[in-house]
Amino acid sequence: MQQSVPNVMQQSDPNVTQQVTTLRRRRILPIRTRTPAVHPDATYLARLYYTALDDHGYDTLQELLCPTFVHDREDMTLDGRDEFVSFMRDGRPQTDTTHVIDQYIQSKHGDEIVVRGHLEDSTGDELFVFLDRFRARDGKLAELKTFTRAPN
Repeated sequence: MQQSVPNVMQQSDPNVTQQVTTLRRRRILPIRTRTPAVHPDATYLARLYYTALDDHGYDTLQELLCPTFVHDREDMTLDGRDEFVSFMRDGRPQTDTTHVIDQYIQSKHGDEIVVRGHLEDSTGDELFVFLDRFRARDGKLAELKTFTRAPN
């Protein structure tokens, strides 16, 4: 039986629709939504973000981000969606990785989320622990601030 996609995403890019289906199969997103939101909340967008990165879905990643998206981390700032996606596609030291999420903490209004997790390489070794703070605007991710530390 084919799963339906929330109304908010029915008019979107087919890659985003595919990511939604993948998240539902992994039981990360509910199979059905009772009341579709005007815009997806930050938790929904963050889950799609990590799936796009782990699955090398750079077109989907492009669609999830505002054109003015800014990623600020301890060692660099990537200013603009195109610069960020280009770095994730071509500039990362290691791309065969998986984000393992321990916790999502969403703001009351749904426009901000903090995500705690760690990054694993292709053999399952933990590379680092991260804390990401996302801000969403108009149904897209607008800002990301990343904090990292070495694994225990």
